[in-house]
Amino acid sequence: MDNKADNTETKYRLLFENMTSAFALHEMIYDESGKPIDYRFLEINSAFEEMTGLPKEKVVGKTVLQIIPNTEPYWIELYAKVVYTGFPTPFQNYAREQDRYYDGWAYRPQEGQFAVIFTDISEFKIIEKELTEYRDNLEILAAERAAKLVESEQRFHLLFDHTTEPILIVDTEGTILEFNNAAKVFLDYSDEQLKNLNFYKLLTKEASGGNQKETLFPVTLSNGSFSTETELISRNGSVFPVMLTASRIQMDSDTYIAMIISNRSEQKKMEQSLVEAKEQAERASQAKSFFLANISHEIRTPINAILGMVYLMQDTQLTEQQREYMKNISSAARTLFGTINGILDFSKIESGKMQIETQSFNLKNLIRDILPVFSLAADEKGLEFRTNIEEDIPEFVIGDAFRISQILSNLLSNAVKFTEKGFIGISVSRLVQLHDIAHLEFVIKDFGIGLTKEEIDVVFKPFEQADESVTRKYGGTGLGLAISHELAVLMGGKITVSSKKGEGSTFILKLPLHISKNSDDSLTPNMDMSILEKARILLAEDHDITRKVLVEIIKTTGADVTVARNGREAVELVRKYDFDIILLDIQMPVMDGLTAAKEIRKLNKPGVKEIIILAITAHAMIEDIRKSWAAGMNGHITKPIRAEALNRQLCAWISSRKKGKPENG
Repeated sequence: MDNKADNTETKYRLLFENMTSAFALHEMIYDESGKPIDYRFLEINSAFEEMTGLPKEKVVGKTVLQIIPNTEPYWIELYAKVVYTGFPTPFQNYAREQDRYYDGWAYRPQEGQFAVIFTDISEFKIIEKELTEYRDNLEILAAERAAKLVESEQRFHLLFDHTTEPILIVDTEGTILEFNNAAKVFLDYSDEQLKNLNFYKLLTKEASGGNQKETLFPVTLSNGSFSTETELISRNGSVFPVMLTASRIQMDSDTYIAMIISNRSEQKKMEQSLVEAKEQAERASQAKSFFLANISHEIRTPINAILGMVYLMQDTQLTEQQREYMKNISSAARTLFGTINGILDFSKIESGKMQIETQSFNLKNLIRDILPVFSLAADEKGLEFRTNIEEDIPEFVIGDAFRISQILSNLLSNAVKFTEKGFIGISVSRLVQLHDIAHLEFVIKDFGIGLTKEEIDVVFKPFEQADESVTRKYGGTGLGLAISHELAVLMGGKITVSSKKGEGSTFILKLPLHISKNSDDSLTPNMDMSILEKARILLAEDHDITRKVLVEIIKTTGADVTVARNGREAVELVRKYDFDIILLDIQMPVMDGLTAAKEIRKLNKPGVKEIIILAITAHAMIEDIRKSWAAGMNGHITKPIRAEALNRQLCAWISSRKKGKPENG
């Protein structure tokens, strides 16, 4: 099965790379108001590189304004229209840098993307130029340079006849007056058969029956040029998909139309192959996402039960040995939780679905909150933990606090894990500030096992460890540094490492962060938990242990908890009683949480539209969060659930409800 998939992928890749027409796939970029402002290159083929002189490594991943800063807004608007409407659009373009003319076609392969396929029509433009020069200088050449006129005519006919693209010259009624050898071969007509034949007889019934017959010549005569995709039929009955590029030619008082015909048969086959390959890749991606979503649910649910029971056990009378057992159980469960989170984060990054948040937060508080955990871990191993946080780093910045915390935690965790003696050090400083952007440097130094040059080359690659003995001795999936590296890049920064085997390592994280003018620390709101006293909370959860744990956690706040075991029971309870917050598990028997949320929102009962509905679920993918919002839920809480975090969420939502503005978030 794998060999077949590999062969299929290889076949489509060979077809893609051997196209004679240039191909480029892009994604459209919009500003906050939805206005198209740029587009990014996702893929190009070899023909694109050859025609434009732009190598793939300098194109793919870049935007057009990065590559060609003086790109006219017209092109961005034209392609945005294709992405918005889904209607294919032909175009012609003159590349000043290459002094070449291109004829192309833009279409939308999927939402948010557009592809362009174009060919070099410079030879035709040369012919057109020759014809124009011939027209403009006819009187002068006839009077003064009769001999050169004959030579020019001979050169023109030689070029005209030896051009590889079929070319027809017709009058305004469509009668074919001139044609080159390529046209005769392509259409399978003799000189006598093609001469004076009406061009419309070459169109298939479907093409001539459409609006092309009414638009091709009139639009060309009006605008000077026109391109369209259609079908031509040869004398032997063969049908060819073609791109027609028509141009108006004025010779004194006479008007003609020159048409260049591009055979699109191979391109159509390639497009179909690419569509099939894309569909196959999408099916594989969907299967992968489905697997990750389900495996996440199956792992998170028991972890939530384990951590919940540990939380409840801590409030009972335990012996020191039992308390140590509970500590070990909690540590193991959180390690497993970290592993599944790492796999999901890597999957999001790999599929391009990782989202970086931008909000104001207190950077100094974030760093201070992280350090005690690793200082304690270092102390338990007999290691010195040194910190140097420079005073001039900005206090409030705009960025993704959670992801920055994740990167620093990964780097510090590795430093403690791989160091047996000596010290662990972290320093934070401001390298430079440009306008309102502070370029910060986080340096994490350890005296651990260190890395060789060969190991440094793979340390940021997913599922890689320096060597197998590292995995056996220290554990880990090899995802932490890979994820940290990609997160840093997504935030506009980077991570580098310098190391020597046996002498430790120094990891340097550089991040550009906007300085915030807002001094409110959104990460540490001052929540008054007394607001939850007597709050009416409905909990719908089918898993017995999880339900018991959540009820005990919520009761500690003084809230009143009503229990349902499936979505149908929850809907009936809401029909009979009033609640402030409804917590719905997504995956339940009889009726799932998403369906229950929709049914609750549709109830004909005063205030039901304002009830806060939160998903409590082991489904943690971004698609799951969007499904929760689409079902009418206000928020999405992912298992395993920490008691403090859950109660803080409930407190925040009750507070927002009293202010009259609960929103999705």
